[in-house]
Amino acid sequence: MKNPPKFGCVTERVAPITLDLLREACQKRSVEYIQIDAQQFEYAEPRLLQAGDLLYRPTSTPAALRVEQFLYKPGIATFYSGADDRIFYVPTTQPLHFERAGLPIPPTVFCGSADRELLRAWVGRLGGFPLLAKMGGQAGVGVVMLDSYPGLCSFVDFAIASGRYPTLTTYIKDAVLWRIVVVGDQAIAGYTCRTEPGDFRAHIPEGPETFTTDPPAKIAALATKAVRALRLELGGVDILVRDDALYVLESNFPFYTPHAQVIGGIDVSGAMLDHLLRKAKMLAEAGNSSES
Repeated sequence: MKNPPKFGCVTERVAPITLDLLREACQKRSVEYIQIDAQQFEYAEPRLLQAGDLLYRPTSTPAALRVEQFLYKPGIATFYSGADDRIFYVPTTQPLHFERAGLPIPPTVFCGSADRELLRAWVGRLGGFPLLAKMGGQAGVGVVMLDSYPGLCSFVDFAIASGRYPTLTTYIKDAVLWRIVVVGDQAIAGYTCRTEPGDFRAHIPEGPETFTTDPPAKIAALATKAVRALRLELGGVDILVRDDALYVLESNFPFYTPHAQVIGGIDVSGAMLDHLLRKAKMLAEAGNSSES
């Protein structure tokens, strides 16, 4: 009798609720849940997972990324698409990937200089002040609004002196931010985020009323294209909507799934497991065909 597939979950500083939801999804599908602590991992043989098993890393830490890469082998189902070596590459300039795929993005400049003439030219290219400077981070932390040339100069001086190179983008006023959850080629959940008085950044809603399993078709289609552009099969895609214009901001992988599941009541973890199980079956069938 064939053993049930294993779900290897590589963790480091992951919210317990995320792991609980994934564990429950495994139990409902008779999948063996294996939690792998990146900080305690021994890098030993034989490796924990084999062809037919599932692998996911719900954290972005470098230690967890290396463990995931070590555990992977052909035939293991992941959320990476395309060639087997995709798991070993981490895209760092998402806007350029989206632009290359023909997807709409806000006007963007990758700031690598504090040269005053360049800064003035970039401000003009971005449509003037205010503009946004992105330094990385989660939940809007690391996004700064700049509303003057002196403020831009002092900020860029500080950032570059600290070894950071901000991404400058146009500030699109009065836009609505959508987060779309994509699994495979399906937008399985969507919700709008709101701004609070005194803040320009959007925040997660507290109630279920803004969550939906049927986001607007144009927004859903753009989100799936954004995930595909990064050669992934899972993403939390942020899209700005103003009037009839759409702009892709980023596609997060991994991302915090409990918002849609706990607040919105949408079984994101279950959809993730179902996708990996289908992929594992497809990989096994492809392997059998190549051997015959």
